[in-house]
Amino acid sequence: MTVRKAVILAAGHGTRFLPATKAVPKEMLPLVDQPVIQHVVEEAVAAGLSQITIVTAGAKRAVEDHFDRNLELEQVLEASGRSEELREVRRLADIADIAFVRQKERRPRRRRRALRPLLPGRHHRRRRPRHPPAP
Repeated sequence: MTVRKAVILAAGHGTRFLPATKAVPKEMLPLVDQPVIQHVVEEAVAAGLSQITIVTAGAKRAVEDHFDRNLELEQVLEASGRSEELREVRRLADIADIAFVRQKERRPRRRRRALRPLLPGRHHRRRRPRHPPAP
């Protein structure tokens, strides 16, 4: 059985990074010279995953735009002879089959953990106590 699909959860508010994330989604914050989400997607593609679903929130349009074609930008780059940047913009748009899903309501982590055993393919296991019971 070969894994070909990845689901990337990118719907949080990024409150730990305020005030930087007030205007820019946390996934778009740069790590060296690329947004964090681009590093995540490139790692998934390097691992052999070809279908990627990114779960976003309503205010994360920049994440979708980052992986979409921008014909106006491509024309400007082509007209100005910036072929290296043009190649990178086109490569990013074609890196994988990326789909975006908008999360309608924010769900706390504890709610997601409670639903985990109900997800398909997940087997419910009892957790073992960390410490043995006292004698």
